[in-house]
Amino acid sequence: MSTAVRVATEAGLWLYVRGVHQLMAMPADLVERALLVDEAPPPQWPEAIGPAIAPAGCVGRLEIRGSAYGAWDLGLLLGREAARRSWILLRLPHGGAAVPVALRTDECLHVGVLPRLRRLELPAGVLLERRLFRAAFPAADAGGARGSGSLVGLEMDLGGLLSDYELEFTNELVRHDA
Repeated sequence: MSTAVRVATEAGLWLYVRGVHQLMAMPADLVERALLVDEAPPPQWPEAIGPAIAPAGCVGRLEIRGSAYGAWDLGLLLGREAARRSWILLRLPHGGAAVPVALRTDECLHVGVLPRLRRLELPAGVLLERRLFRAAFPAADAGGARGSGSLVGLEMDLGGLLSDYELEFTNELVRHDA
């Protein structure tokens, strides 16, 4: 674990990103790095694995500085339009190991603490297709996220980002040469 990630974990820092329709906060302790889409090559499909057999939301394999990541689009995972602006490089725990995931999102806004006061519980039935969100909070309480265009922010639980099958598919994807 890098020093920056360890500091983020101990400080309880969150990375705020603009989603297709909302502000989202993800725990910074699982984030390796964030970069603009233009700073990375486009994702590729290994010869043995192609988009025809990929789960919805998977956009290929992303190579960054000699490391391979399974590339996923947050907008597509949530059944919305594709994200366009940023890649967030994650290491998601699975089966005693860390799975390298590149998550395409819209804008990364800032890193900061999660608002703890006035947290709102998610209404029943919100985004049931994934267990990705734990709670909601007023976007105005999110510090540097002002001007995000959202009234409400969503606290992400990255453990619900990908299913076990999707994580296994990601492991296979990063093992193959592009």
